[in-house]
Amino acid sequence: IALVLPESGRLVACERDVKCLEIAKKYYERAGVSHKVDIKHGLAVESLRSLIQNGESCSILIRQVPIGDGMTICQKKADI
Repeated sequence: IALVLPESGRLVACERDVKCLEIAKKYYERAGVSHKVDIKHGLAVESLRSLIQNGESCSILIRQVPIGDGMTICQKKADI
């Protein structure tokens, strides 16, 4: 997702497992997109709540990707 974001874009990635979080950081760095990714440790609902409290709210869509590893994708909802 971060690869196709514009330079001003931002991906908020939430991860509960510290080990997985460290692995993800390495891959974001290797892909050259770490400057676009804000990694949050903890549950997504807590991270979203924090973003909203800090005035960073936006409309999002949450999609469960059926690939067996529990991956969830959130994307900003387009204004209609």
